[in-house]
Amino acid sequence: MLLISTRPLFKPEGKSTLLATQKLKKGDSVWKLTDYSTSTYWRKQFVNYCYSLDIEEIRTTLNSSYIKNGIVYQLFDDTRLIKHSMNANLAFISAELIIAIEDIQEGDELSLNYFLSFDSNSYCFWELAQGVSKEELIQEIKDKTLIPGRPKRKLLA
Repeated sequence: MLLISTRPLFKPEGKSTLLATQKLKKGDSVWKLTDYSTSTYWRKQFVNYCYSLDIEEIRTTLNSSYIKNGIVYQLFDDTRLIKHSMNANLAFISAELIIAIEDIQEGDELSLNYFLSFDSNSYCFWELAQGVSKEELIQEIKDKTLIPGRPKRKLLA
């Protein structure tokens, strides 16, 4: 659930983003996990959920979902519009909380570094095949979501 005032900015080519409509200070909480704004699934459970959807619903679902620590999160609020940036102004401090990591002005785009935020097999890192059947799309989801073992992590020395 977004904890701040925001406004979506819908751009041509479908590359929408989310703007802050208030000033934020470094350390301010921006988003937290709630049952009202987010559904969580075990990876196998998410694949099974996709079987109940038609192909366009699957694509929409993947565009608002990510994998973190082996769990699939599906977002129902405008948080899904937060863009990727290598110079992000937001960061996860746990799987359930995003904070501002710098001061943010009214009108600034909100951004996360996806490489630091999500598992390497998360949906934001791959292009869905176009013109495939529902069965082929679900097979692609299974292949990428049900990677055996724990998510790949780089160990700090």
